Amino acid sequence: MFNSPFNPYTELGVAKDASKEDIKKAYRELAKNTHPDKNGGNDSLFKRINEAYQILMDDDARQNYDTTGNTQRSPNNLDAKANQLIVNFFTLVAAELDTRINPLSEDLIGHGKLFVQKQIDKFYSEIQIHKRTANLLEKIEARLKSKTKDGLVNRALKHNIEATKDQIRLLDGQIKACERALELLDNYEFKMDPKQVMWSSATGFNPMGV
Repeated sequence: MFNSPFNPYTELGVAKDASKEDIKKAYRELAKNTHPDKNGGNDSLFKRINEAYQILMDDDARQNYDTTGNTQRSPNNLDAKANQLIVNFFTLVAAELDTRINPLSEDLIGHGKLFVQKQIDKFYSEIQIHKRTANLLEKIEARLKSKTKDGLVNRALKHNIEATKDQIRLLDGQIKACERALELLDNYEFKMDPKQVMWSSATGFNPMGV
């Protein structure tokens, strides 16, 4: 993608453990000075800075770079997450960790959708908690006035607020992946094993525990 070795951390001048708040701050400063529309701007450098920012703000892309050094971001990242969620469900069933389900005699597509929907409900609940936390922290920070000029507590609160908002964005992404997983599951059907169905009926096995 680039003619010279590309390191997103070096491009933005941030440490490898930089927070998203630090990354945003560095990006804004550099983008302001290198934007092509600005006098003395540098289109090539601006593109490098923008690409570095996109990588480091994408949790999956950042982890991929940290692990492999690969800076390519997957255009189908949402599908990849959705597929993994579905695979996780089938693996859970195959490992017999969810003992309510007899894999061969049940509609696994239906159970898979229930599994994904429960994840969505869980994420929505967590988002509401984080939103309330961020909202209250913002009100506290606005009313907290330092008697000195250091403002250390205010800066720490702002950092926590930003971290909480990052968590909300992450959960939003998880919900989108779950919604995509539901769409993907609609494209499949599961052919149940009639022998297993007969065995379940004969033995009184109740996979759903009802």
